[in-house]
Amino acid sequence: MSSPYLSDDCIYCILKYLQDDRSTLFNCLLVNRLWCRETVPLLYKNPFNQLSYEYNKKSKIIFTFILCFNKAEILRFKNQLNQYNININDVNINDIIKEPLFEYSKYIEYYDYLVINRIIFFWFWEYLNIKENHGIVREFVLTFHQSNLRKSINIKQSIISFQCDYQDYNIKSIPQNFSNLKSLSLCDINLKPNKGEVLLKSIANNCLNLRKLEFSKGSQIPIRIKKIISTIIQKQNKLEAFKIFIRYSLLSYIFSSLEFQKHSLVYIEFVAISFRDISFENLIILYNLKYLNFYNCDGLSIDQCRILNFASFKLKELSKRNSS
Repeated sequence: MSSPYLSDDCIYCILKYLQDDRSTLFNCLLVNRLWCRETVPLLYKNPFNQLSYEYNKKSKIIFTFILCFNKAEILRFKNQLNQYNININDVNINDIIKEPLFEYSKYIEYYDYLVINRIIFFWFWEYLNIKENHGIVREFVLTFHQSNLRKSINIKQSIISFQCDYQDYNIKSIPQNFSNLKSLSLCDINLKPNKGEVLLKSIANNCLNLRKLEFSKGSQIPIRIKKIISTIIQKQNKLEAFKIFIRYSLLSYIFSSLEFQKHSLVYIEFVAISFRDISFENLIILYNLKYLNFYNCDGLSIDQCRILNFASFKLKELSKRNSS
């Protein structure tokens, strides 16, 4: 008796239902060519974050994406290994001349720089006993990001950290294919002199279609960086959700910039921000706002909040919460 026929749409629905069950998806790769072709995009839309605690699989994912390097990137990596007198046999370097079955990079939808960097650091330590501050690690990280981002046409969400210890590992600019990015989180905005400013300007020029934007854990931000952040907010075509968690005040810049998103902004969340001597006058013109949340904020007074009675929006949710 022959097996019942499943249409392509039916197979896709089955795989979509299983998309969070990675072990089962890996088994689906082995069914036949069609199942394999439909499964790979689901496995590789968020390949790195799934491995945060699976240390034994971290190295394999790095090898997989090295296979996607072009000839120039492979040659550069080989030369770097030779330059630092690293035995290339230790990393099976000859394997990277093989063609991959798929261009895995093009399926990535979620790209967290900090998570990827940490996986790479683990890979170098595990296979070569090389620490993250070694020159070859920094050079490889940049090549790895550039290779992936050059081909990644489907990235929808990204997290970029400007943490001081990792600024040298960041790419210098955002590729044009980030124009389709829908969600962006910029973390640890505590820039060293001349570090990260070019990257922020590149974001302002290329990421214009964000629906969600988040700034977090910034401190001691110079005025020129505040102005770039304001520009990023202003230039969005239809920003819907905004979250800010920054210890030092950016509000005078932020409030004036949010005015540019008054037609689309639906959700705002403030975290750990002081509102002393801050007016909500710029806030009340955001006439599509539905959700306004304050978490661990101080300096909020009844008088400040009274102006919300004259707002052009009708909130579905207004909350003020403290963790203590």
